[in-house]
Amino acid sequence: MARKTGWGETLLGLAILAALAGVGTAVYFEQFRPHPAAYSADKPDYLPPPAPRPAAAARPSRVNPPEGMTALGPSEYFDPDTLYEKIDGRAELYLPAGFRSLECRRLGIPGDEDSVVETFLYDMGSPRSAYSVFSQQQREDAEPRDFTRYAYLAENALFFCHGSYYLEIIAGTAAASAREALRKAAAQVMADLPAEPADLPELARLPEAHRLAGHPRLYRTDGLGFAPLTDLFVADYQIGEFQLSGFVCARGSEAEAAKLAQAYQQFIMDDGAMLLPPIPELPDARVLDFYGTWQVLFTRGPYFAGVHQAGDRLSAEQLALLLDRQLSEAAP
Repeated sequence: MARKTGWGETLLGLAILAALAGVGTAVYFEQFRPHPAAYSADKPDYLPPPAPRPAAAARPSRVNPPEGMTALGPSEYFDPDTLYEKIDGRAELYLPAGFRSLECRRLGIPGDEDSVVETFLYDMGSPRSAYSVFSQQQREDAEPRDFTRYAYLAENALFFCHGSYYLEIIAGTAAASAREALRKAAAQVMADLPAEPADLPELARLPEAHRLAGHPRLYRTDGLGFAPLTDLFVADYQIGEFQLSGFVCARGSEAEAAKLAQAYQQFIMDDGAMLLPPIPELPDARVLDFYGTWQVLFTRGPYFAGVHQAGDRLSAEQLALLLDRQLSEAAP
């Protein structure tokens, strides 16, 4: 028969358990006590709060008011991660082209509400990238301006390239005082940021005959929807009743241009384009029917060139021959 436990033994067991619990509690709290060696005698027995971080240095503005105008507040700054906050829906044009930063600032003439303008200064990293976004943003009602090589006015806004910068200066109205404010703001930026215009020799490879008004477009990436087709220049033409596009793309060598032309031809043929008989005057060119539009592809030295979206074969052939002649005359 099992022996019954006495009251004395029970009390002794409870005392041992209590002692063990006390030791465990002491060990638990001891691990959070800082070691005395970590503090000197004249320091309090707590850790000092972390030192505050130094305030970020104010960014120097690159957009300053010209004489007679004032800044209506500080500049706003946007980087590739925040650009969409300012130009929601258009950031995808700037980012692939090499966008670095955007500075925005409002300027005005005291007492003249019509003179208030907002300046958008895009740092695109290179003159080519600046021209690329400038050329793709052209308005139909553009009026050329000659204060710099690539500039135009459209109602209440001035658009231009300045070195690696692309600028939009937009007024609240198209009043005469607002247009004068646009001119003054542009002149001040150009004076504060000296720069050389973009060197774009490909523009001279696109024929002037039959070309529509406006600057040829430059696509830094994904030209004609084809990823390897970079630095592609495209101009629009009118031949007879048809509008069509001519394009030129420079490569480092004749072999590289030929390789690119073959790759692009295969790209559109994989998408349904059909190869047609060649042009008698340009036998090396490839003529394709792409869902009812005519495409012509050829190379001349280090250039890949061609005709895109022609409405009929005659206009496509005519523009292809003009392109070939222009490239042949420009050859060294």
